Amino acid sequence: PLTVVLSAKGWVRAAKGHDVDAGALSYRDGDALLAAVPGRTTQQAVFFDSTGRCYSTPAHSLPSARGHGEPLTGRFTPPAGASFDAVAIGDDATRLVVATTHGYGFVGTFDSLLSRNKAGKQIVSLTEGARILQPAPSADTARDRIVVATSQGHLLMFSVAELPELDKGKGNKLVEIPKKQLASGEELVVGVAVIAEGGGVTVHSGQRHYTLKWSDLVEYGGNRAQRGGIQHRQRARPRPPGQDVEAGRMRDGGLPLARHPGDHGEVPELLAGRGLAPQVLQVLDHEWPFVFRHSTTEAVEAVTPDGVGDIV
Repeated sequence: PLTVVLSAKGWVRAAKGHDVDAGALSYRDGDALLAAVPGRTTQQAVFFDSTGRCYSTPAHSLPSARGHGEPLTGRFTPPAGASFDAVAIGDDATRLVVATTHGYGFVGTFDSLLSRNKAGKQIVSLTEGARILQPAPSADTARDRIVVATSQGHLLMFSVAELPELDKGKGNKLVEIPKKQLASGEELVVGVAVIAEGGGVTVHSGQRHYTLKWSDLVEYGGNRAQRGGIQHRQRARPRPPGQDVEAGRMRDGGLPLARHPGDHGEVPELLAGRGLAPQVLQVLDHEWPFVFRHSTTEAVEAVTPDGVGDIV
């Protein structure tokens, strides 16, 4: 077993085992954890760039986590200006929910993502301004549920079976976001995760957290492309002056969170310690950013930094 660790600036390495505190690893100055996924040395690792292209390499060939790793640009030749935004690992038959911040997605088989070319291959058709989210593996597409969260706090759960299975493309609409809010970037999809039937969601706010059990999530159940519900256990408030998020690539959303300044600096460390890939799409007044990940325990976790969202 190993854990593939991808940094916000596109450096990769592999740590032995699955019990890895990826956030505690050392990173180059100005860099931070983006994503960490468990797998095996016999599998392929796939990387998604910001243009929708995929690149693959044998997991056993990745450098050891004892150092900082190596830049993916040494292995692949992405388009000029592209960044690496997500990573996945699996067997050929593994199915992943591939989604974007504009709320479109599809189910893809892992083997369809593989490419022997250093230039990779185009997989996701991105609308202007959209970014790829961390893919969510599904062990049983007929029974699993997908949970979708937006930056305005809307939550929708529906069956993974409602999504088409594609080799490439844009996919279908996951959740309804008003056109004006989507175009302005006021509201975007900030995370998707897949849970087994009966699973739950743990929401973290600073050092506090609460759990939405399956019986709670049913309230947000519906069909694909619906608006979803607002989490009734949160109260959004304007952020204090100067509470901006500093990130290596902060630009119109789709941001890997490097750190949150001021009194909220513990938030990224908390996430990294849990092996999360922190992503905040926007931090605006009256907005609650979610951070989701799919875990080996089939849990879905979201994080809302104190000062932006409160648990009530």
